[in-house]
Amino acid sequence: YDGAGTQAAVVARGEVVATNRLHGYILSLLMGIPHYFADNSYGKVRSFHEAWTRECAISHACGSESEALRLAASALRGAPPAMPQVHERAT
Repeated sequence: YDGAGTQAAVVARGEVVATNRLHGYILSLLMGIPHYFADNSYGKVRSFHEAWTRECAISHACGSESEALRLAASALRGAPPAMPQVHERAT
């Protein structure tokens, strides 16, 4: 295990990313790679998105991991950008 360097190298090879991990989200953001994300069980991915990158055109919030994968695959195939369904978080 090589740590963050290996993770960054994996993300850098991608044209689009689907993730439910904050590190994957931040790496994609810093590298300018479009990404579709589902929140994790702690709510920290969506919380970060809402606090810092809500207006970012390359970040797409999804309601589930399967939706993030489906939309990322669609984007990779060159389909028109699909808008994820908006899911309000229970408070």
